[in-house]
Amino acid sequence: MLVALLLRPGELVTREELRDKLWPADTFVDFDHSLNAAIKRLRDALGESAERPIFVETIPRRGYRFIGNAVVISPDISGRSTLDAENGFMPTLGLPKRAWHRWIPNWRFTIAVLATIGVAGGTAAWLLLRQKPASALPKGLPTLQRLTTNPSQNRTIASAISPEGKYLAYSDKGGVYLRLMTTGELHVLLPKISNVSSLTWFPDGSQLLASWVTPPQKKQLWALSILGGSPRLMSDEGWAPSISPDGSQVVFLKGADFAETGHEIWVMRSNGADQRKLMSFPEGQIATPAWSPDGKWIGYVKHRFGPHAEETWIEMFNLRQGASKVLLSEQALEAWGLIWLPDGRLIYAMDEPAPSQNTSNFWAANVDLSSGRLSGKAARITAGDGFVVKPSITADGRRLAFNRTKPQADIYVAEFSPKGPRLGTPRQLTFDEADDLPFDWTTDNKAVLFISNRTGTENIFKQRMDETSAEMFASDGEKKAMCRLSPDGTQILYTVSANSSDHLGPVRLMRAPIDNGPPQIVLEAPGLDNFQCSRSPAAVCVLSQQIKGALAFSIFDAFGGKRHEFSRLQQPEKWMELVALTKWIFCCGDYVWSRGQSNSSDTALRSSTPRSARKGPHGFHFGRLGCGLQGAVCCQQPYRLQTELAVCGFTGQRARDLANGQYLAQLGRSLA
Repeated sequence: MLVALLLRPGELVTREELRDKLWPADTFVDFDHSLNAAIKRLRDALGESAERPIFVETIPRRGYRFIGNAVVISPDISGRSTLDAENGFMPTLGLPKRAWHRWIPNWRFTIAVLATIGVAGGTAAWLLLRQKPASALPKGLPTLQRLTTNPSQNRTIASAISPEGKYLAYSDKGGVYLRLMTTGELHVLLPKISNVSSLTWFPDGSQLLASWVTPPQKKQLWALSILGGSPRLMSDEGWAPSISPDGSQVVFLKGADFAETGHEIWVMRSNGADQRKLMSFPEGQIATPAWSPDGKWIGYVKHRFGPHAEETWIEMFNLRQGASKVLLSEQALEAWGLIWLPDGRLIYAMDEPAPSQNTSNFWAANVDLSSGRLSGKAARITAGDGFVVKPSITADGRRLAFNRTKPQADIYVAEFSPKGPRLGTPRQLTFDEADDLPFDWTTDNKAVLFISNRTGTENIFKQRMDETSAEMFASDGEKKAMCRLSPDGTQILYTVSANSSDHLGPVRLMRAPIDNGPPQIVLEAPGLDNFQCSRSPAAVCVLSQQIKGALAFSIFDAFGGKRHEFSRLQQPEKWMELVALTKWIFCCGDYVWSRGQSNSSDTALRSSTPRSARKGPHGFHFGRLGCGLQGAVCCQQPYRLQTELAVCGFTGQRARDLANGQYLAQLGRSLA
């Protein structure tokens, strides 16, 4: 493929031309999928992305063009290529200066990261850190070395470097392994445990703390000796542990939320005794507790979801005073990387700005441990593509090991049958190097409406089931949060937040013709976090607003914008979906709530035990779910490690009332 592009530098090479060159006419292949995958592998090898092309530019719906400077070498009469007389090398390709200077300084890092995102999906790496204040870090970034080579089907899950730097412990679907750093020799420490999600070394380097789920139990904490033997249970609930510098105590999380977050921080002795709760945060999530080098502070990340943005900040808890304070609050903070260096510096992860929004890197900042405040200017210590997670440090503070991964949200479609229930084999619909989130189906059930950041900001797209490219709507540069169809299917409704960091601030609800046309404002409301409309012939649209301590529901006109509140729930759960029927409004969350427009009562419907329709891997999100006459289709995470598509049947008088009505919130094929 690269040869085909180099033969015509600066010119368009169509997708059809590439197909003819790569696959003979009698070869059967899924052309669009295979070509997209091949282009992605080429970009990985060249160290670029579709958002920031250095060598290969995408011409939407047409093909690709090589934008580097290619030098064609003419053979002499003897048939040998001309050599550079001064250096003795064959100059096969001259890189443009702008690309050369961006690529070459980080070539070692680029190769390591490319192997991570192209082969492993999550790989441990280590870097050498100098014992200098963050403000005095050298301009050249530390050297990185790739340590694991797992394929994408069996990615590295957790990793930790031993205190003396002798071993790397890591986990994958096959279990837990010890890698000898000097030779690469590998030893199996814990076989046949496929979901070990965290690993932490004790200071003496003789054992590790590990967490995994053994159904039907919760995620538990276990001690593993590197000399072998059976694991020892430390806590019947716990994960994300951090061990005090003297090895006498352990802090960890309880109260499971998504991934490795929790709602509570606990502390216990290193033998598992004397467990007690330090703090709780029920309105959000806590991640990556980390013990300070003087043993007096616990640093951790707090995270809270808003309807249009997330809030993330770092706090420090003083163990003697029993009080906490905010250390750093930045919208770009990541929850998955926090660790202390022995000299008092704190390492944390920050997201990169657009167009590198799918990348994070580690930063180091000095912390005054006597006051619990930042001191001096922070410095970035890594660079590269993908997200950095799960850092660990050697006792001398000179080697940092971490995972680098590149998650991406793609859209899959599948046929769903309520009998069983059964979900067909999911088929990938979108292949762009961007995050794509589905929200609705067109009225003919042949195209999906979704939000994607493939243009650098979140825009609305529509893609038919039988096509490989998507059509963009309302390309006005504003960041869209969600999109739905109007009841008659002629308008796309979408939300735009005036201030994405203020989850109680004003939000505009807009509409634009589905066949393209200028957008118009429908209404503006504070704290608007979700909306939904029924399908024709009904014309019911409902929205929800976050109001301090409550969730308010209103009926609104999709064209005129008039609205009136009809219900309010105090201290609501985390709602996943709104569905509008003729007489009833549903809010699918931990419970399925109904609201009758003709009365003033809210009812929690009793439901049967959820029946799993399909299990998805960790991080797999089922989108565009809803409620029907006889039940609800929702996501559940029984152990917070994998997502299940569940079907719940309604019971009782309210279900019989629903069965007598007409179901007008048909969700196309019910799943995107």
